[in-house]
Amino acid sequence: MTIRVVLIGAGSGPSAWAWRAHIPAFKELTTEKYDIVGILNSSLESSKTAIDYHGLTNSRPFQSIEEVVRSHADVFIVSVKVPDHFKLAKRLLQAGKNTFVEWPLGNGFQEVKELTELAQQQGVRTAVGLQSRNSPSILKAKELIATGKLGTIISTSFVGYTPNWGPRTRVGAYPDYLRDVKNGADFLTIPSGHALDAIRFVLGKGYSTISAKIINNFPKVEVVDNDGKPTGEFYDKSAPDHWNFCYEHSTTDLSRKLTWTIHGTLGDLLIEAPNAYTELNRLTLTFTSIEKPTESIDLTPENYNPVVDNIKHLWQEYSKGQSGKQGFNFSGYPTFDDALELHKLIDDVLRSSETGETIRYDD
Repeated sequence: MTIRVVLIGAGSGPSAWAWRAHIPAFKELTTEKYDIVGILNSSLESSKTAIDYHGLTNSRPFQSIEEVVRSHADVFIVSVKVPDHFKLAKRLLQAGKNTFVEWPLGNGFQEVKELTELAQQQGVRTAVGLQSRNSPSILKAKELIATGKLGTIISTSFVGYTPNWGPRTRVGAYPDYLRDVKNGADFLTIPSGHALDAIRFVLGKGYSTISAKIINNFPKVEVVDNDGKPTGEFYDKSAPDHWNFCYEHSTTDLSRKLTWTIHGTLGDLLIEAPNAYTELNRLTLTFTSIEKPTESIDLTPENYNPVVDNIKHLWQEYSKGQSGKQGFNFSGYPTFDDALELHKLIDDVLRSSETGETIRYDD
């Protein structure tokens, strides 16, 4: 059976996520058949550009969300700016449409709660773009822990850095709305949200206590040209650029690139990448056994494109027809219910940082 897709926010160039991830992923899927039958961009002309460029011969351009909800498809993808997720997803759910939304699902916990409850009321399938779970290195790490290769997990630490919210930025390097914390699309919600999901997924458990501190070290961001020379201009930034997060048996301190270690009584895992984006990078994975502490086994997959292949794996799982929360299971795909749990965690991180209290959970 062919799964018909309508894509909201395909973009008109490679800077758009759907342009360089979803569309190539669908094209590469052969056993699982997907067909993009419609595109809604910010303008009719932009929609036509995307259709023509990608050769989507079965696709039609839409002019409005109301046109979209009157159309017939099996899944509708929302891949736009985070502040626009809620209104578009809500309209699709109201119309009884199966809906995929990029991460973050919404701007804050309350928006996500409303969308999740509406989806449950409507009885539709949902999915969310938490594609770090689909990285081969993440899945292999989870497998090694689940099969007891590391023994009892003693501790884990995650250190990561991305320049997008640092002290300086190039002209036009990334959208202005990412600097405003009110938009719900920042260092905490995007790369850190993906990282927190990966950590929980690999370890196969939630948290019993949380203590966090969030900081905006650089409220003024220096603008530099493509050669790195200061332009004399500064951007205001209210979004955080550093956080320290402690829970039951680990410490997370995002500061420099990505180094994630998991220590067990029988061995250690090391996951590394050029920056903190677990969902975008080819993650290297090495295993060191306590029996041979001087020998490390490289388990990094070869010939892997994380941008396309992580999304492709999600759509492979979706095509199997399952629904309901994935939780910490190997099979399945993340849904709105999974996103709600992660948004609640981020909400608690913010509350802990603001109040200084340790958040405790019941088992």
